[in-house]
Amino acid sequence: MLSKYRAGRSIALIVAFLCSYIAVPASLAATNPAAITINDSVCNLATAGYQGSGSAGDPWQISDSASLWEVTDCEAQAPGGHYKLVADIQPINLANSFTLRPIGYIAFGVINKFEGTFDGQGYSITNLRASADPTAVTASKVASAGLFAWLSNASIRNTSISGIFSGINLPAGEELNLEYSTGTLAARSSGTLAISNVAVTATVSGGIRSGGLVGTVDHALVSNSATLGSNAACGEVGGFFGWVSGSASIAHSTNSMSVQSAARSDCVDSGGFAGIASSIEISNSTNLGKIEGVTNVGGFVGSASVATISMSLNRGAISGGSAYALTDGSLVAGLIADGGSVHISKSSNFADINVWGGRVAGLVANAFSATIVESQNKGTIDGRDGRVAGLVAQAFSTSIANSYNSGQIRGDSRLSGLIQNSTNPALVVNSYNQGSFTQTQDWLINSYSTLSPGATPIDGLLAVGSGVFSSSFTTPPSSKSATTLLSAFRNRELYVGWDFANVWGFDCSETNPTPKLRSLSPGVNLRSDSCPIVIVQNPEVTTPPLAPNPNETPPGPNSSSSTASSTSSGNSSGQGSDRSPSTTGSYTASPAAVFTISGQALDLVQRLFLGSYSATISAASDSRLSVLVPRDIPLGKYDLILESGSGRFVSQQAVTIRSLGTFALLGKSFLIPKFFSERTSLNSTQRRYISKLLSGSGATRIVCTAITTKDMTHNQRVFVRLRAKAACAGVKLVLPDARTWVQSKVTAKVVLSKRVVLTFKG
Repeated sequence: MLSKYRAGRSIALIVAFLCSYIAVPASLAATNPAAITINDSVCNLATAGYQGSGSAGDPWQISDSASLWEVTDCEAQAPGGHYKLVADIQPINLANSFTLRPIGYIAFGVINKFEGTFDGQGYSITNLRASADPTAVTASKVASAGLFAWLSNASIRNTSISGIFSGINLPAGEELNLEYSTGTLAARSSGTLAISNVAVTATVSGGIRSGGLVGTVDHALVSNSATLGSNAACGEVGGFFGWVSGSASIAHSTNSMSVQSAARSDCVDSGGFAGIASSIEISNSTNLGKIEGVTNVGGFVGSASVATISMSLNRGAISGGSAYALTDGSLVAGLIADGGSVHISKSSNFADINVWGGRVAGLVANAFSATIVESQNKGTIDGRDGRVAGLVAQAFSTSIANSYNSGQIRGDSRLSGLIQNSTNPALVVNSYNQGSFTQTQDWLINSYSTLSPGATPIDGLLAVGSGVFSSSFTTPPSSKSATTLLSAFRNRELYVGWDFANVWGFDCSETNPTPKLRSLSPGVNLRSDSCPIVIVQNPEVTTPPLAPNPNETPPGPNSSSSTASSTSSGNSSGQGSDRSPSTTGSYTASPAAVFTISGQALDLVQRLFLGSYSATISAASDSRLSVLVPRDIPLGKYDLILESGSGRFVSQQAVTIRSLGTFALLGKSFLIPKFFSERTSLNSTQRRYISKLLSGSGATRIVCTAITTKDMTHNQRVFVRLRAKAACAGVKLVLPDARTWVQSKVTAKVVLSKRVVLTFKG
């Protein structure tokens, strides 16, 4: 029903799905047959004028509240019957004489299980209300809540259900048993339950094992289904299931139900699809609901022994932890909070995640073994007094391939772009981290913390542990791999061994293009080669007129220089074409930066070398050629070598590679974009500006100046200085080896008040 990449429209589709059941042809409405005597152990559907025989080919026809409730007696008399709706039903508390009771519930401890097939045929059951009585000690009380009390090897399909379902929420410390489960379709299910094309809009509440579909389930097969509303319980609470004791398979489904477990130390496990599961497989599905709890809080699953997630995404905001949890006590993640064996492929987290105390990550917070393939995190992750990672917070064994993190990592201790801690050596292949780090010292350390302020390893790839990192990159510094400048991320030549035909591609509409996963970018035009770079002339830097280079070797067959002769075709560079590439002047550039060559017929150039170093041609025209310098090229002078289809042209010692900071930016000052409202941290616009300004500059000393006015109070001056400090932190992310310092200056220009200026000193 709802595929993975319709997440932005999921709520509207669910509403439309529910509304589609409202119109009912008059010819199908029941004619109010003879009265039914409820709970007389006789299937009155056979004697009261209702249609059908209960067989697969001739199901009982449910047309009103009375016939819906009579399913209790029919299943008691002949389990495994077949039923179908022939009209929309708006029951009043299920049945007047059995107020608030689920179907099949007779008395406390006495339940007739539903073992049949229930086909809604596109009709709806609305305004349901089923409640459990917390004083369920006599035969007249109800202990569970749901449309059905208990399903057994049942099938529910093609219907929508709405209402309020209230289970038992006992005080802390009092034991809750299985019969107290709460769900919309049923409180409990044994055997294998099949659910397809079912939409639920409900308010659900309970003690433990509370589900948007079923509270407690043995085995379940779910497809093309959706939940909307809210579900709040002590623990083991999920948008679809509270507790999966066996296995569950969920496909092409969406949870938009908010899920919340209570802020108590004994209330754990909450997830968008399941609170807790022995084994669960989720594919082509989306969570849009907000997920909250103390610990084991996951966008998909709170905890699972075995979890497999594929082609799915989370967009629901996630928060966890509280004063009830010690620093290491909370586990919170975008997909799986706590798992045994976890396998995630072609899946994403886009939501922001927040935790107070514990381990938090974009995909997996904790696992015995975690395998991540073609997956990503783009959400911002806040870990107050916690340990934070873009993909996996902690695992005994970790394997990551063709995956990346681009979300901001914010916390005070043990921050990492990909993995926070791997007990065994991690394996990371063809992956990268572009997410920036913000260390929040103001959070260190609450009274519940077991960390010392010094325990703060920060690494772009892996904070704690060791591993093998193959063709993997990071912009924030890492001890496991060389830091890669942001400008180099757009160059395909950086990614040795990466599959750009089938797995990766560049979205050249981005300001700073980085590789994107094709499986997670539907509708996006991804190209398999490097993105061209648009050269914007810096108005603050004047370029003197280009003078002829006396060492230049002109093209043509009459050249006496051996270096000018063709080495690839055997013909002179001028033969076979009316035009031959040529350049004018000499040039200065820096590693990982772009410079522009002037000349003639430059659009014919196929390859370009600086000495023995291959450079990337990012844009070309007849008279201009834009070149990206290799990031690892040493400083010095190089021959400029152009190759076209007709031959090779060499201009000797024409390019000087040196640090840009020593000539273009020295002594210059730049006003970074405005801070909005009362922010003291950098926003995305400011971070992009600083990155674009500094990338490839080679600057070594930068001053961050807070602009103040004479009439400012002390607190206001401190406030602006915090902005300057944030700017210097942004500089260090781009140039980790640069020296930075913060200062304040008073200005009479009010328009500059509370702004920050970057000044290059060397």
